[in-house]
Amino acid sequence: MRRFLVLLIVSAIFSSVGEAPAEPVTLKINVHNPSIATRDVDVRYRLPVEVRPKDVLRHDGLALDYDVDAGCYSVVGSTRLAAHKKKTYEVMLEDKWNVHAPRIATLKLVIETSLVDAKAGKYEATTAGTLQRLRGELITIQAAAGPTKKDAMYIAFHRDQSQRLDRIQEQLDHVQTRATRGELLSLRTTWATISGIILFVAGIVGYILVRSYRWEVASPVMRAQKAFQSHRE
Repeated sequence: MRRFLVLLIVSAIFSSVGEAPAEPVTLKINVHNPSIATRDVDVRYRLPVEVRPKDVLRHDGLALDYDVDAGCYSVVGSTRLAAHKKKTYEVMLEDKWNVHAPRIATLKLVIETSLVDAKAGKYEATTAGTLQRLRGELITIQAAAGPTKKDAMYIAFHRDQSQRLDRIQEQLDHVQTRATRGELLSLRTTWATISGIILFVAGIVGYILVRSYRWEVASPVMRAQKAFQSHRE
């Protein structure tokens, strides 16, 4: 388990060095006046749940408002539009979704290291198969070509990728936990065996000492009895 944590920390440090800032995600919000007269049209668009005020790089004239019911921020505003006219707002967000490369590198390193340990017999026989499957899933995620246009579909794709990585992480954590429990169980079994051997040897030694003590106590009495019988004869 300690080795697993060290790999995570080292990989996270090195993967964060020299990363170029990602291009922002642009959400286009279309507003339409379907009526036959000019009127004010309200604008309210829910932002992704991961977004915080600092992540909004451009509001395009709209204001931020926290939606308590939805549990996320929204951009809100109002615009006057002529009959059947449209207007498009562009809200720019910091890319918080396509950030999988360092994490994939870390998970890959952990899986490869765990496979080496599995071959060395440090895990259960079925663990190697689980690790091989997780490595295959990781390769599939890494090879997936997502949308190139940074919009709502782009966010949905990378959010799904993140959830898939979460599941791999959970299974890896489970493997590591089982390995740690196995090591503790093996250590307890070893100590139990050693303790049993020590108690067994101590019992035998104690038995020998008791017999020896009884013999030493009985010997003078037996000698006295033999001497008395010889004197009578």
